[in-house]
Amino acid sequence: MPVRSGREHMMIGEPKDADPAPPEDDRGPAIAKSATLPFPVVGIGASAGGYEAISHVLDKLPARCGMALVVIQHLDPTHESSLVELLAKKCKLPVVRAAEGLSVEVNHVYVIAPNTNLTIQNGVLHSPVRGEAWVQHMPIDGFLRSLADDQGERAIGVILSGTGSDGTMGLKAIKAEGGITFAQDHTARFDGMPRTAIASGSVDFVLPPEKIAEELIALGKHPYVNGAASEQANGPEDAMQALFQILKSASGVDFTHYKRGTLQRRIQRRMVLHKMNELQEYVQFIREQPEEAVSLYQDVLIHVTSFFREPATFQALQSSVFPEMMKNRPPEIPIRLWVPGCSTGEEVYSLAIALLEHLERTSAQTEIKIFATDVSEAAIEKARMGRYLDGITADVSPERLRRFFNLSDGGYQIAKSVRDMCVFARQDLTRDPPFSMLDLISCRNVLIYLGPILQRRVLPIFHYALKENGFLVLGDSETVGVFTDLFTPIGSGSRIYRRRPGVSRTIFEFMPADHGASFSGPATRPPSPLVAAVDIQNEVDRLVLTRYSPVGAVINEEMEILQFRGHTSPYLAPAPGAASLNILKMAREGLLLPLRDAIEASKKTGQSTRKEGVRIKSNGLVRHVHIAVTPFTPPNSRQRLMLVLFEEAAASPLEKKEEPVPKATASGEQSRADQLQQELAATRSYLQSIIEETEASNEELKAANEDSSNEELRSTNEELQTAKEELQATNEELGTVNDELRHRNLVANQLTDDLTNLLSSVNIPIVMLGRDFRIRRFTPSAGRFMNLIATDVGRPISDINSRVEIAGFEQLLHDVMESLAVQEREVQSKDGRWYSLTVRPYRTADNRIDGVVMALYDIDRVKRVEQATKVQEHLIWTILNTAAEGIITFDEEGIVQEFNKAAERMFGYSVEEVVGKNIVLLMPAPYRDEYGNYLKRYKETGETRMIGTRRELLGQRKDGATFPLELHVSELQGEHKLFTGIVRDLTEIKQTQEKLIQAERLAAIGQMSAGLAHESRNALQRSQACLEMLRREVADQPEALDLVERLQQAQNHLVRLYEETRSYAAPLVLRREPADLRTIVLRAWDHLRAARKDRDAQFHSEPGALDTRAHVDPGSVEQVFRNIFENALQACTDPCKIEISWAETTVAGQPAVQAVVRNNGPELTPEQRRRIFDPFFTTKTHGTGLGMTIVKRVIETHGGRIDLGAGPETEFVIVLPRQSS
Repeated sequence: MPVRSGREHMMIGEPKDADPAPPEDDRGPAIAKSATLPFPVVGIGASAGGYEAISHVLDKLPARCGMALVVIQHLDPTHESSLVELLAKKCKLPVVRAAEGLSVEVNHVYVIAPNTNLTIQNGVLHSPVRGEAWVQHMPIDGFLRSLADDQGERAIGVILSGTGSDGTMGLKAIKAEGGITFAQDHTARFDGMPRTAIASGSVDFVLPPEKIAEELIALGKHPYVNGAASEQANGPEDAMQALFQILKSASGVDFTHYKRGTLQRRIQRRMVLHKMNELQEYVQFIREQPEEAVSLYQDVLIHVTSFFREPATFQALQSSVFPEMMKNRPPEIPIRLWVPGCSTGEEVYSLAIALLEHLERTSAQTEIKIFATDVSEAAIEKARMGRYLDGITADVSPERLRRFFNLSDGGYQIAKSVRDMCVFARQDLTRDPPFSMLDLISCRNVLIYLGPILQRRVLPIFHYALKENGFLVLGDSETVGVFTDLFTPIGSGSRIYRRRPGVSRTIFEFMPADHGASFSGPATRPPSPLVAAVDIQNEVDRLVLTRYSPVGAVINEEMEILQFRGHTSPYLAPAPGAASLNILKMAREGLLLPLRDAIEASKKTGQSTRKEGVRIKSNGLVRHVHIAVTPFTPPNSRQRLMLVLFEEAAASPLEKKEEPVPKATASGEQSRADQLQQELAATRSYLQSIIEETEASNEELKAANEDSSNEELRSTNEELQTAKEELQATNEELGTVNDELRHRNLVANQLTDDLTNLLSSVNIPIVMLGRDFRIRRFTPSAGRFMNLIATDVGRPISDINSRVEIAGFEQLLHDVMESLAVQEREVQSKDGRWYSLTVRPYRTADNRIDGVVMALYDIDRVKRVEQATKVQEHLIWTILNTAAEGIITFDEEGIVQEFNKAAERMFGYSVEEVVGKNIVLLMPAPYRDEYGNYLKRYKETGETRMIGTRRELLGQRKDGATFPLELHVSELQGEHKLFTGIVRDLTEIKQTQEKLIQAERLAAIGQMSAGLAHESRNALQRSQACLEMLRREVADQPEALDLVERLQQAQNHLVRLYEETRSYAAPLVLRREPADLRTIVLRAWDHLRAARKDRDAQFHSEPGALDTRAHVDPGSVEQVFRNIFENALQACTDPCKIEISWAETTVAGQPAVQAVVRNNGPELTPEQRRRIFDPFFTTKTHGTGLGMTIVKRVIETHGGRIDLGAGPETEFVIVLPRQSS
């Protein structure tokens, strides 16, 4: 069936006409729920990381958004929540805590309370307290399911950040009811919940929270969800037919005779998703986008179902149907069930589990075979796998989960033994042949999707497929309609029917299978010529048989009419009095005797019998007819039937076939006398045949009586002799069996004695429990320890007041039964002693799990020694980990044994990365060779030159960088030789020394630069003026002009050198003002026109709407970018590419602007990356090496920062605060 089995809450009303399912209204099918509120209701589900996402959604919604929102957040059940107050600050709508009986109002936000579930019914919220702790809490699924039930297409589901799968089943329910669904995209901090929902195919929009809010605002105005009348999908009939044809070409399923309202609602929903208003527009769209045909097809196939839905139906199956099916059933005959429209398999496996439970209760051993079919190949594949989300815990009891499910990838999978008895196949119920000889068909909530034509076709198919007295199970809103002659309900108001005896009306005109093997697009496939010819032949045969075949009836051996063929009223009519279908009672005047003779003759001979020229009276006219009786036995039946046909006799040219009944004249009286003579003769003939049969029977009885006495005596004697021999053989077998039983009893008694003595001798508390966790046996030690006595056998272990309190004891037992793994736990008795509790599964001889065995071992002494050892170890490690120096312990092979926190910080490795590795991991190359030679000499001579000494050497960090350290090694005495190295990082000391040297150098440079600046400023100015005058004098002499320009460039370089030195040595004073950083960057690039003259230099600044204004010193910042650009021009070969991008960021918690400058120059070496901002460090052949130092100084004086990018290319990341601190 190309439809899905829906949940119980999807059905409404009882049938009001003769169709098997309720009629649909103008808005949709019987399953379309009428929303109880005139505005959409949005259910928002979230868990970990959900607050931020919820805030973004609510922040974007206007105060009059036209909808209500209900927030379902996973909350700690033991603490009060301030979520309402927090969201109220982010939202323009009123935010209230959901409470019992609170009516939902438009433009409000409702938030679930802690330790509660939340549902909605008739527009009113219900907030029951959470259930048992062992049941997985799925509040989002619970609310979204109830929302789908209550609001139908006005339900909207949103799943935001969170872990797990809660919400997925709720979104499926909303989509099945025609609602709209959303899920957060990759912006979710925890993507478990949205990712699971998206993977299920139940999500319409995958967006960030802000975009979800925009779509919600748009949806709130759409007539599909806001309650306004909408005729979007009720387009012209030709458009609907075109759409049906496209779907049939894409999927192989003809939806023409399905409930029109169902299809219109699904089509309208797809139009809403694509923002379309006219059906013709959508038809054109689906023609141009073949994948949309697949989406519409999947939308029509409602995949929502659940385990054990409509519990009353399963109770009726357990109490009435299954016992009737098993009555007098030989064990070798399998039980055969069929579930058409099985969806993803929940219904199928529910039936299998219920039937297995019934067989177990009755100790029956019968094979089960369940056929499950659906038109959706995707649904069939999911059903075959039998994997379901953990949300099924709301529908399946813990006992059934333990027995019939296995944990699998965060969900559950049906046990293989159950899956093996279910056969899944793709089948279109309306086109493909059915299964046969079935005990039960479960077709729940399928007929409601079919139009009257298909309904009247499917039910006779079910009648044909069932065995005599087989059962048909329908949904709560479905009936058999006009087919009460085929099925009868098992009880008043029941939707379980029993098959009535009789011949099925089914006319098998199944089409060749064409299920649309691939959804490649709506390309129309021409009909097969062979199929067309067969169709024409069938139609012609039907017309000819209807027009020219004789009329008649099918009767059984009791002469009861089972089926009429054609218009039989001229020959048969109901007799007055009690209603009867006996053909002799219905025969017209004159037809009784010939008809009875013909039937009796056919019953005797088993051959066809014919009576010709029989005169009958009908409606005041006399007819001459021929009677033909043909016996036959239908296929798959032992009942013999007879076909009785009536054929009008052909009239001669001189007589009429029908003539009026003559009046009472002399000639008429003669004719009447002749007729009576004929009837009398027929009666005499019939009586004579009866007399002959009676005489023949009497003769046979006499003969039998003469021979029977002696024969019976001989036969009885022989039977008695045979019985005596059989009794002797049976007695011999019983003796053998008795000896075997006696031997087995001896062995069993010996085993019992051995077990009793063994348990008595073992001074360990051991208790054996059955599958129901009742006490089966215990040792004397367990009796003393757990206060058990003999009468406690058979009691639940949970009823025993033991000396040991075990948290979650019952759950521990359940875990052992489920996982079949041994569980160990350390427990403490009430007097403070420690014990090791071991629980293992109880296995029988045939490897069945029939309970658990628990044992308690006294580990108090070991536990206390272990605790004392842990205290000492903790104390030692506390000392080691709080030490400022790195402490490393290694053996004589150099394998690291211990590695403290200071060493982790020093070398950059975690303890897990170092322990078990050789200590050379922490040494640069030269020292590795030196350590190898030292280790070799130590093994050969025992010489320990490093022991007790302090050495300065280099260490190597995880990132490859080296650093100076001081190492002191000492030897630990013990069973194995161990060495402890105490490492001190000298980096800060070395840097301090370098800074002192630099400070002294800078002081000297400062004094020198001040003097140079004072002494040379006037000379440089005069020299510049003279050179400028000279350049003008030799302007017409190219060679001289070139020399003058070179002198000017050298002088400018000298001036810049003096300025850099003076800038570095002098204090930096900023003159801040509001400025646009983009403008400053462009000005810096423009000032380098001379430097990039005759160069292929390309500069690109990323455009965008980002505000790049900041409170800075424009001159200093321009100097920063000019220095970076100059370095890039000098480092890059043509074409030189310099790019700058902008972004919003923060620095020291304040808003800031980030500029990333990158070029295509050569990559920096690790040494260059480490020292690029050091004073006097340069990679150029000329320059002071102060440029990048000044750049860093300017940026940091602004309160910003500058770093090298992480990528391989040369990239500077500059961050400047927007406001001065």
